[in-house]
Amino acid sequence: MNRYRKMMSLKNEYVQEKSKDEGFQASWLHIAFLLMWLEEHFGVNPNVSVLSQEAVTDFFTWMERDLSYSARTRLSIATALGEFLTFAYEKEYLEHDLTVCIPAIHA
Repeated sequence: MNRYRKMMSLKNEYVQEKSKDEGFQASWLHIAFLLMWLEEHFGVNPNVSVLSQEAVTDFFTWMERDLSYSARTRLSIATALGEFLTFAYEKEYLEHDLTVCIPAIHA
């Protein structure tokens, strides 16, 4: 399966499985924000190949440095992204667990 299809499958499977969870809409907004940032930052449609340790680290660095988001907002985004990356790893969309790249944020 090509990488773009793989990413679309990941997003669809995640939405189908998690959409009835409490707080899903807010979490999905954070995940969509990350995916849009990846597309803009890397100049490509987001796909599994750009979900890397560097991309996750760069995203949080950019969010703190350039957007000056509060710790509470960064924690909310980190939580949503952590759930998404865990799901992707458990479903074997990712070869490595990228949640280790999410910085510790104290709100």
